[in-house]
Amino acid sequence: MSALQNFAIASKDIHAEYKRLEARGVKFPGGPKQFGPVTAVLFEDTCGNLINLFNRPDAALPQTHAI
Repeated sequence: MSALQNFAIASKDIHAEYKRLEARGVKFPGGPKQFGPVTAVLFEDTCGNLINLFNRPDAALPQTHAI
């Protein structure tokens, strides 16, 4: 069992991110799905953990900075 229980990443354009990540070989068990105002898709990290990628157009996304 993985130590990572739940992790989500916000995206301004989930469909573009989905295509970009898929082109780079990221494994998705399915495509983006609509859940009311939220669109989300699961993908696997390199350890097999499932990560949520989502966007909610009516919510402001926080600024992010590269590390």
